[in-house]
Amino acid sequence: MSLISSSIPNFVNGVSQQPFTLRLSSQGELQENGLSTVSQGLKKRPPTQHLKKIQSTPLGNCFIHTINRDLSERYVTVITDGDLKVYDLAGNEKTVAFPNGKSYLSAATPSASFSAVTVADYTFIVNKTKVVTQSASLSGSRPYEALINVKAGNYGKTYQIIISGSVAASYTTPDGSVSSHVALISTDYIAAQLQAGLAAAGYSSGSWGASALGSTVYLVNVSNDFSLATQDGFNNGGMVGIKGRLQKFADLPANPAVDGFVVEITGTGDANNKFDSYFVRYKTNTGSAGVGVWQECPAPSTSLGVTYSTMPHTLIRQSDGTFTFAVASWTNRVAGDLESNPNPSFVTRTISDIFFYRNRLGLLADEGVIFSESGQYFNFFRTTVTDLLDADPIDVNASHTKVSILKHAVPFNKQLLLFSEQSQFIIDQNELLTPKSVGIKVATEFPCNVVAKPVGIGKNIYFAVDKGDWSAFREYYTDVNDAGNDSQDVTGHLPKYIPSGIFKISAAPNEDILIALTTSDASSVYAYKYFWSGSEKLQSAWSKFTFGSDSTILNADFIASELFLIVNRADGVYFEKMNVSLGDIGVGEP
Repeated sequence: MSLISSSIPNFVNGVSQQPFTLRLSSQGELQENGLSTVSQGLKKRPPTQHLKKIQSTPLGNCFIHTINRDLSERYVTVITDGDLKVYDLAGNEKTVAFPNGKSYLSAATPSASFSAVTVADYTFIVNKTKVVTQSASLSGSRPYEALINVKAGNYGKTYQIIISGSVAASYTTPDGSVSSHVALISTDYIAAQLQAGLAAAGYSSGSWGASALGSTVYLVNVSNDFSLATQDGFNNGGMVGIKGRLQKFADLPANPAVDGFVVEITGTGDANNKFDSYFVRYKTNTGSAGVGVWQECPAPSTSLGVTYSTMPHTLIRQSDGTFTFAVASWTNRVAGDLESNPNPSFVTRTISDIFFYRNRLGLLADEGVIFSESGQYFNFFRTTVTDLLDADPIDVNASHTKVSILKHAVPFNKQLLLFSEQSQFIIDQNELLTPKSVGIKVATEFPCNVVAKPVGIGKNIYFAVDKGDWSAFREYYTDVNDAGNDSQDVTGHLPKYIPSGIFKISAAPNEDILIALTTSDASSVYAYKYFWSGSEKLQSAWSKFTFGSDSTILNADFIASELFLIVNRADGVYFEKMNVSLGDIGVGEP
């Protein structure tokens, strides 16, 4: 057999498990602690720089979140069962105050039980094991009460108040035969006469109370309910009784009235009403009867919203550089009832992910995607039920023939990609994200590892796939004409290379590199180096960085061109960093 000689220009395409006859000449069977680059060929992977030993004993199971606030302030949050610590990137521990809510940090396996997102100085932290519950706090209740609004006075009419089927007060206006009768048909005079009639009939003593307020009569019973009707001999156009419900907002007295009086406007029979029923409350500046305004409000004795202690908590950076972890103050229901302004669909469920998209805070719960009010990240209720506003919260479900429990949400190419175990969904791209225009549809159906959150890099998203004892990676993309979405397996040429158990994916878009951590090989980092030229991929190279059998890598996150690692060793926990920039030369390097 004659010898075959050929030149190998470089090893820029990493590892391949294909037969020798099929693999590229730029690929090898094994590559450890090497970094394939299109400009410098294969070189040693950058060394790590020791930053600080942050703990003298190894960490147990933990959840780690990196806070990239700005160029000068970056932090790492470490959550263990029942505790939370914050470090800057030099490894210095920051002071964290716990005024309340620390029990929310309890979880048997923190690494799988928490999710977090940072918005400016606020980091929202979700415990995925906690069921969100409805608040036991209720909007204020009211006594048995009514208002009688005298709207118009007419000559020769009999105004009657009928309580529980019996006439309780009656006043007949004069016939107008003399000019002095004018004063006797004024609305406030009629109201005063009716109130006097109620008092004479015993409706101002015991559990009853009756008072005249300008052109209205206020009637209350602190013990027993009652029914109310009115008659005015003018087809009920001169007086209206208001108790509990009212058809037209225009029938409410302008003022004065009793502070806190609540009535439901049903809208039935009102051609100008284009919405469902709603509730209004009379509000005065003094807190007592007098001049005020009618404001939309929640129905009496209705849950105000959600139980704060079961909702995501906040880690807030304070102005002095310290942090505070506490229960967040979520906005309560300010209008409607459980039907017209229902609870968000995450109530009675656990929250599986938290994210930020188009100036809204977003939550995933089962098959639901719930967005906060635009710009108001603590509000998940409509501020009015009389109209559907573009800024209102959004609550939609991913409908599919399969059970699709949503696990991750990733912004992608101006869209939002949602991942379940078997399917991917997309929130349709529109100019505005509003409850009127939002749409969610099935995009593709690829199995997905739901432990490691997918990572978006430009117009692509990379996510892991479990294949028995091994893992694969798929590159999700939109085709050139934006006509559809698809993904390709970027590990097809090495099916038994990355062990199963991937729990973290991170990427440095400016360096064209992605890394993955796996529980099956906890002392290694699996690296994917790629290079695009327009729509053509010129490099697709897998390799791994090893750190020794005494090392367990707990977390790795890129910030710009630096990879920050938290490493467990027998004698404690270490902060290290690796600069993957090709132009960087480390201390002591030639």
